[in-house]
Amino acid sequence: MKIRSIEVTDVPPIKRFEANNLSEVVVLAGPNGVGKTRLIVALLNFIQNLKPQNNIRLEIEATCPEESQKWKKDLLNTADPEDIALWQETLNFGKQRRDWRSSVVYIESNRTMRTVSPSSLGYDMPDPWTEVVGGNAALATLTQRFEETQNSIFRKLHWRRDVIGKKGIELIKEGKEDMKLADFPDPLKPFKNAFRQLLPSKELLDPNLKDPGLQYRYEGQTFNIASLSSGEKEVLIIVFDFILRNYDDCIIVIDEPELHLHPELSYRLVRTLKTTGSRNQFVLCTHSPDIISSSLNDSVIFLAPSTGNETNQAIPIRDDNETSQALKALGQSIGIISLAKKIVLIEGEEASLDKQVYSDILRDRYPSCVLVPCGGKTFLSSFADFQS
Repeated sequence: MKIRSIEVTDVPPIKRFEANNLSEVVVLAGPNGVGKTRLIVALLNFIQNLKPQNNIRLEIEATCPEESQKWKKDLLNTADPEDIALWQETLNFGKQRRDWRSSVVYIESNRTMRTVSPSSLGYDMPDPWTEVVGGNAALATLTQRFEETQNSIFRKLHWRRDVIGKKGIELIKEGKEDMKLADFPDPLKPFKNAFRQLLPSKELLDPNLKDPGLQYRYEGQTFNIASLSSGEKEVLIIVFDFILRNYDDCIIVIDEPELHLHPELSYRLVRTLKTTGSRNQFVLCTHSPDIISSSLNDSVIFLAPSTGNETNQAIPIRDDNETSQALKALGQSIGIISLAKKIVLIEGEEASLDKQVYSDILRDRYPSCVLVPCGGKTFLSSFADFQS
């Protein structure tokens, strides 16, 4: 499923937000204080309660045959109580932990890592991958879900050990000696591969099944994953959540995916998530110019400050308009403008004395300004002609 259109009114400070024909990636941009987080919270509250509201309307489009068959149509409108009932049934239907489909997933900006309490383990316990979990579990905090992820990994390793033991006993009784270990794949392997890709200098280790904490090796020493940097933990928590649940046909809302991350790492994270699972829609609420600029082929929506009237505050941003072309000529991105940054053109080069002087003058008084050295006055004149 995906959100095809959003209409929201009177969610302070937002007066009117209307966006249509949304793509598989939706980026919400804008300066602080315009209501991006309020908009996300209002939408999530609406989805959790799913009752018709006069000030919120969504169109939900089916992205797989199962949804179309269940709804007997390809599009739901939340202004229709019957359509809301169909969507609620789809979202609340129990889902297997490892096969998460047709859901709304929330990844909030508070992505802390807590010490994990071990879950109870026993003989003949069920496979945690196939356990049915409530459909709203993906709206729990990511911290809670990461604790569940770690416990599920340990339970899966115990389950695998027990299954291998049972199979070995059966073969002995049958007088056979061969057992195909390929029939019992290592459940930790995809997590190890992702860990290696995200953190190339570090290696996720096979855990001690008596200790619920995951560990890694770095430069010959062993550490608990809690010792990773804040940015590394951010990426790990998000990606492990995706690996465990294998999201398909989901609406995935991520608040500030770039938080605590180097720009290149935040871009790599979003790119990785887009290739994980099938037919997912990502709704990103971001302050990152790099994420904004790299998503211009998708739906980038600038949330403008309210003017007090009924003007639509949702402004689509595209890569083919004159403002974007002018910014490219300056070596800047449309993401700068999307965050309400003001560009100040100055003479000279990047390392010139002019930039150093102006930076010292403007840094504290005008933090929203971006200084762009652009050579001589001829370029300034050309840029002015281009804009006019």
